[in-house]
Amino acid sequence: MTRRQDYETHEREIRLWLESNEIPYQRYRDLPTHNKVVLCNMICIPTRSTTYREPIALYKKLCLPDIAGRESIGPDSFIPIERLANVFKVSIRAAAWRIAEVSTEPCIALLRKPHPSAKAKALRLAWRVGPGGKTRGKPNYMPVHTLVRYPSKLHQAYEYDSPVKSSRLFKLDTVTKRCPMESRGFRRKETRYVISLAFPDR
Repeated sequence: MTRRQDYETHEREIRLWLESNEIPYQRYRDLPTHNKVVLCNMICIPTRSTTYREPIALYKKLCLPDIAGRESIGPDSFIPIERLANVFKVSIRAAAWRIAEVSTEPCIALLRKPHPSAKAKALRLAWRVGPGGKTRGKPNYMPVHTLVRYPSKLHQAYEYDSPVKSSRLFKLDTVTKRCPMESRGFRRKETRYVISLAFPDR
């Protein structure tokens, strides 16, 4: 097979991969040459090694610009986060954090874990980020309740693997606002946690 034929074959494979993951082809075309080579190696020549940072750089450029900017929260909101995080070897937590930082629509990502006390049966807030990257000069939304007691929609997300819709109160300075939110549990047993995406502009 000639070099030209190799290129055309790889280009077809990349197009199919982009379509299957609902990534615009133009976004791939706009990548620097180095990023294109890395993506080609990952998809077409997986035996070629990549550094730890290369897949993360691709994930940021290809998948994050509009992943949270959807008109409504649907039952598949977490699917692209999970699937593409797996493809690019990025943790779910890192993906959610990055979405809150770069999303075109204001988005708050929250991670909750079980309270250390087994008797409490409550979920505590471990971290929160967004909307936007650096919080200086940007709205700093904070959930009114950082500890959520059983039963709740968040516990439902923690106990099952399906996304759960709900709404929570957030505080911005002296103003309290109820924001739509979708939550889902990840991992198993003692490492289990809940990721939530909240949208303050909806």
